[in-house]
Amino acid sequence: MRRGSNGCAPRACCRDGVLTMSIILDALRRGRESQGPAPHPNASQTDAVLQTLGYGPANPTTPLNRVKRVLGYVALALVLAIVLWATVIWLSL
Repeated sequence: MRRGSNGCAPRACCRDGVLTMSIILDALRRGRESQGPAPHPNASQTDAVLQTLGYGPANPTTPLNRVKRVLGYVALALVLAIVLWATVIWLSL
């Protein structure tokens, strides 16, 4: 019995992997079908786990987050003022 280059017995439809390559190329030519966003079946379970761990839904408009943001801006302005003041003093020496 004659063997093909890949060691298997040649078939009429699959000689030296030609059919396999044809199937792959045909699939690549067709491309993927456009799919919409998949629904997340575990979304409620994920939310429950995060809530249990103490991570609630992020809400940037809560009063506490507003206070934190304002304090952050004040701290940043203070640091920039100190750096600017130190630069002016250093340049005047």
